[in-house]
Amino acid sequence: MERVRRLLKVVSAGISSGFYALMRFLHACAMVAAGVMAAVVITHVTMRYVFKAPFGFGQELAILLMFIVVFAAVPELFVRGQHLRIEVVANRLPPKVNRWVELFVTALGSLFMLFFSWYLARLVLEMYSRQLHYHMMPLVPRWPQYALAALAIVLASLVLLSNLFKAAKTRQGSHAQGEE
Repeated sequence: MERVRRLLKVVSAGISSGFYALMRFLHACAMVAAGVMAAVVITHVTMRYVFKAPFGFGQELAILLMFIVVFAAVPELFVRGQHLRIEVVANRLPPKVNRWVELFVTALGSLFMLFFSWYLARLVLEMYSRQLHYHMMPLVPRWPQYALAALAIVLASLVLLSNLFKAAKTRQGSHAQGEE
């Protein structure tokens, strides 16, 4: 039995390490995409207003890069707790009710993200099968950015589920000790 526990610890550590490596990779992609997006926008604006000769794909490329920035950064922001939170109502609730609301919202958010990633995966398969490309960038397929978004959202939902289980475990521990 002890051997199984050690094996599970090793496997768990490996999965966790891979999970965080993937999140760091996505975060690096978001940072690179943000820099390239800034350069594209500056170049596009300069070409349009200074030289009166904009290149046609500037706006589409900026939108593509913005999409990558937003979705690739989500898992890392969830881990750091730097995602958007609406706490106007939660701050006015009693602490016990606030914990239950937090658990419920976390579970609901995770389920929504899993549904959204399923939808994006279907969209990726459809785009891939139809070989959809950007209008002004005909060599760039549309499906990879949506695949990246689906992966990032699955990772973010796993972070939320992990937070949910930690919060439930903490709540069980405090309940068992009679702190409630």
